[in-house]
Amino acid sequence: AVVLFLLGMVLTQLGAPMMVILSFYALYFLLALPFLRVRPAVLAVLAAVWAVAGPVVSFVVRSALPGSGSTAGGALSFTDLTSWDTAVAGVQRLLLDGAYPVITWMPFVFAGLAVGRLDLRSTAVRLRLLVTGVVLTVVGAGGSWLALHVFGGVRALQPVLDRLAPIAAQVGEDPLDLLQQLGFGVAPTTTPATLLLNAPHTGTPFEIVTSTGAALAVLALCLVAGDHLRVLLAPLAAVGALALTVYVVQGLVLGAVVEGLGEQPWLPLLVLALGSLVLCGVWRPLLGRGPLERVLHWASTRTADVVVR
Repeated sequence: AVVLFLLGMVLTQLGAPMMVILSFYALYFLLALPFLRVRPAVLAVLAAVWAVAGPVVSFVVRSALPGSGSTAGGALSFTDLTSWDTAVAGVQRLLLDGAYPVITWMPFVFAGLAVGRLDLRSTAVRLRLLVTGVVLTVVGAGGSWLALHVFGGVRALQPVLDRLAPIAAQVGEDPLDLLQQLGFGVAPTTTPATLLLNAPHTGTPFEIVTSTGAALAVLALCLVAGDHLRVLLAPLAAVGALALTVYVVQGLVLGAVVEGLGEQPWLPLLVLALGSLVLCGVWRPLLGRGPLERVLHWASTRTADVVVR
């Protein structure tokens, strides 16, 4: 957690042009420590309860805090530590209203812990993951649609939609569609009806349930694909094995070249993606863990040895 937190602060301080998640991950991991030996069924229940309660609690707390609102990114930098006020605001972003706030993202961690306890080589387990994922996706997306279009959610959002109407007209979008494109980690506190949205990165109960379901379904399919297309997918699997190193290096590279992307930003991004596949595809079979993965492994195992003793 300490290593991830410091890496997140470095990337944020250097102005990496992305929403840095590493500092948030550090807090997820710390909060997950008491649950490392909890049974999968209990973790699944905890994830479900938190998925509903977390966004509601977040909405209530943020509504009561002056000036609280979603901040695109919102990770902590070293500059934030220069004063008490900026440090408190930074911690608030990590916990409450940043891009990946702890209070609404912990359900994903608990779900991941539960899945990690399962026998993922079992066909029956994979099938249950796929079915559960599809069901959750339908429940989340369908529940949001019903809440908005059948049970009056759109009417409750009308004041917000009216304020967005001029901007929506300028960009040729429906106001509701535009509202659902503005998510940066948490639902706006303008009205409780925003908790009914199911849009990317809005941090509502419906979005968390839908995203968890989609992730479970994709995981099940990837496990099957990995068995049958192992050689073809080896470079992609290597990138996944070196995920931390790749994430940090890509952030640093993007920070260095983002101003020169010009009118064809896809070209350097494509080179970056292909370069990651090639470099990781060579590194993984020859050298094993990536550089930052080695640091993380060394720090965590040494700490675990001290704690066990």
